[in-house]
Amino acid sequence: MSSPIHDGVTAGDDAVHCFRRGLPARLGGMREPHEGSLLTDLMDIGPAPTMGRELVVIVVNIAIIGGVFAIIGSNPVSWILVAALAVYAGIRFTIGLRSWNREEAQR
Repeated sequence: MSSPIHDGVTAGDDAVHCFRRGLPARLGGMREPHEGSLLTDLMDIGPAPTMGRELVVIVVNIAIIGGVFAIIGSNPVSWILVAALAVYAGIRFTIGLRSWNREEAQR
């Protein structure tokens, strides 16, 4: 016999419920602005829910890279890493820009 979980889903259906509502929603779109924090925005592969939060993530990443350069110093491997992170940040921002513009158009 399965016991009910607080959202009305029984324990046997929990895995199916999580997959149907959780994973595809995370993969298919961005979080709502009230979800998460700076830490989750920094660690997330996709863009932050709002442009302002994504800009903060970029500034924090620049500060972290500056700290790494201060500790390690400048060498070719460091510059390759910086270039890769810059491309990644640009792609994240571009993907987010499309979503943020779409959300603005719906308002």
